[in-house]
Amino acid sequence: MKNNVMIFTLVFILFSSCQLFLGAEHDTSPQGVLTNLWNDFNIIHAYIDIRMSDNGIYSSWEDVLNNKEIGYKKKLSEGLPLFDACGLMLRELGDPHVGLYGPGKFFYSLIPNDVLTERGWYTLRSNNIQRQLYLQGPGGLFSADRDSMFLYGLFNEPYENIGYIHIRSFSDSTDFGGIQDWVAQINGIITYLNNTDAIILDIRNNDGGSTANMEYIAARFADGKTDYLKISTKRGPGRNDFTAPVTYSIQSGGTTYNNKPVILLTNKASVSAAEWFTLALREQDHVQHMGTATRGALSARMARPMINGWYYTISADKVEDKNGICYEGVGIRPEKTEYIITGVWEEWEERGNRDDRQLNKALEWLELLL
Repeated sequence: MKNNVMIFTLVFILFSSCQLFLGAEHDTSPQGVLTNLWNDFNIIHAYIDIRMSDNGIYSSWEDVLNNKEIGYKKKLSEGLPLFDACGLMLRELGDPHVGLYGPGKFFYSLIPNDVLTERGWYTLRSNNIQRQLYLQGPGGLFSADRDSMFLYGLFNEPYENIGYIHIRSFSDSTDFGGIQDWVAQINGIITYLNNTDAIILDIRNNDGGSTANMEYIAARFADGKTDYLKISTKRGPGRNDFTAPVTYSIQSGGTTYNNKPVILLTNKASVSAAEWFTLALREQDHVQHMGTATRGALSARMARPMINGWYYTISADKVEDKNGICYEGVGIRPEKTEYIITGVWEEWEERGNRDDRQLNKALEWLELLL
């Protein structure tokens, strides 16, 4: 593992180094603040061209600001409040790591409706669905706490030889770095599931967190040491002004499950550190990626001050897999078409309930394999 830990939800506020991009004195009028914010993103954001490529409304990032009909300079002059103008302008990027923050208010990038739908059903129903319809009772299910990052257990017949682990988040909300205490629970979970023939590892709707937490868990499913991604940081105004890439590796460690099949399930709400986790596990021969593409937001979230005292978060890093493929804006899709499982629910008349289609398909695939 690398010593330099990248935190996805941690806010970095840079002071003296900001002069490189912010310059000296600036126009602090509403139009000046808006233009300065636009320029910061024009220089620092690592994925401006990618994020604008399928915008559908604006032809370019410059168009977002200066379009004579729908540009945000015009909207601001027509009475749109400055905070709203800045927030809506940044929202055009569709980047989950971008946000705008002022005293007592914030503007966060919108999540598309399909992601909201998936996040909604899974957050509200996942514990009950798996507990009541899929997993065994108290003897096979130890994590029943709704606040736990893990939900795990053994499946009911005829899949009682298959284990299940859902990881809700790689949250770093307590320590701002390092490995949180909750992460070590994975060792006991794997010990309990060690006699199974396979595991379904479910990170659908995992909202990211810390690479320290992510790598600790991923190491339990790694076989040896493997590189899994490269990261470069924006260092100048040009679109291709980046530092030399730094390669990240995953090393097996702790209580491992690395010699039997693992299905990794993702969806469009698997984001940020969950996508790093996906890249790390896809390098393991015994892991098969199934479900749908991840969110496509792999950069770390960096925070920077604005000239009027507000601050924003921005994606300043270019993240690629070890082969140089960038998944920003499109997400990481299962490598084989037959493992792309669209849709979430399907009717199951025997149980009189709606069923998890993606989980069913993973179980069916394992049944054939085993």
